[in-house]
Amino acid sequence: MVKLGEVARQSRDTIDPQVFAHEVFEYYSIPAYQDSGTPFLENGKNIRSQKFLVQIGDVLFGKLNPRVPKVWLVNITSDRRKICSTEFIVMRPTGEIGSDFLYHLVWSDYVLRKAQELVSGSTPSRQRVDAKAFFNLPIPLPPLDEQREIARMLQVVDEKIRAEEARKAALEALFKTLLHDLMTAKRRLPAEFVARFKEGSSNE
Repeated sequence: MVKLGEVARQSRDTIDPQVFAHEVFEYYSIPAYQDSGTPFLENGKNIRSQKFLVQIGDVLFGKLNPRVPKVWLVNITSDRRKICSTEFIVMRPTGEIGSDFLYHLVWSDYVLRKAQELVSGSTPSRQRVDAKAFFNLPIPLPPLDEQREIARMLQVVDEKIRAEEARKAALEALFKTLLHDLMTAKRRLPAEFVARFKEGSSNE
């Protein structure tokens, strides 16, 4: 066990995007996370206030209202500069911990529960995690080869979950479309199905 801050440092490098009005940034914002889970591409002139500069391999933890977890791995390869909301804690691995392993570790029930105990604020929706206390959290640190294998296995599980969620969403959309077509008489049930339905109703 080690402290999180021993293997990942907090990056606080900031930038004012409006100084670079015509530059297109890869913007990791709270709305982008909630909307699609992918960063928005925004011109600097449209981004208000200073933001944190981030890089590939950084892990972002949403410090605002940790009861609604927000964990992001910066892993999109592009030439654009990457920035994130200051409502994220930026964790930059120092080399003893892999980015993928850190990402899944922060998603664990253990870290999320601990983070929810490190908050200040009057109401749950405005509570924020104390970054200093967060980096003092004790975490398990297996060797790098074990970290990679653990992360690989969890990525396989994540991919299966995403595939099932996509399949569920497609089936729900199909059901709504078919129901709408039936209700508006754009589509009719086969006569055989209607006859069987009536027969079953009469038997009851």
